[in-house]
Amino acid sequence: MPRKSQRWSQTFAHFGENGVGKRTLGKFIHENSNRRNQAFELVDCSLPAREVENRILGHRDHTTGRFNKGILEAANKGTVVFANIDCLDEEFQKRLHKIIIELEDYDIDVRLVATTTKNLSKLVGAGRFYRGLFQIFSTNALTIPALRERHEDLERVAKHYLSEIAGTEQDQIEPVVMDRIMSHYWANNIHEIKQVISSSVNNNASLLDESSYEVAEKKM
Repeated sequence: MPRKSQRWSQTFAHFGENGVGKRTLGKFIHENSNRRNQAFELVDCSLPAREVENRILGHRDHTTGRFNKGILEAANKGTVVFANIDCLDEEFQKRLHKIIIELEDYDIDVRLVATTTKNLSKLVGAGRFYRGLFQIFSTNALTIPALRERHEDLERVAKHYLSEIAGTEQDQIEPVVMDRIMSHYWANNIHEIKQVISSSVNNNASLLDESSYEVAEKKM
């Protein structure tokens, strides 16, 4: 039992709406761990099934004849993120479960992070997600709240992207501007606030200007 507990201590599941920062959190965990100097790999499971499977398992390049390692082997000692894991082909879910179970036998030690906008427990109950794979990732599960529910983070996030996009450090945001930011729904979370700020900076417009929000919504 202790061995099993130790084995799954490096598997994580991040739940939440699009744009809340699930992948970013996976990167943050990697960069603030003893794996920071090792590989960080991400595969988007919503891509075509063959492409996803080749990325995970490895494949031979038809042009060069060279075999490209799968990300689990390539990221040994590092971290692999399975973004949108709910999109994995149902049969491949079972295969991936078996592969993960056997990693230890091949001396592969990799931190695994799964992200999804779906309730995997409900998908398991509906027979649409493999229970064994769910159990591996549910050991360390975290639901990330929507940005509109994290008012304490909004000012920090806004300052970060203002500094990044404008190219100058932003220590303060005018109270009236912050009130407008706080009142917005942010349906697309961090993706949307970044887009709004980008539109505002690039068009030399105020964050009080509704056009910045309208442009962002059209691009979402």
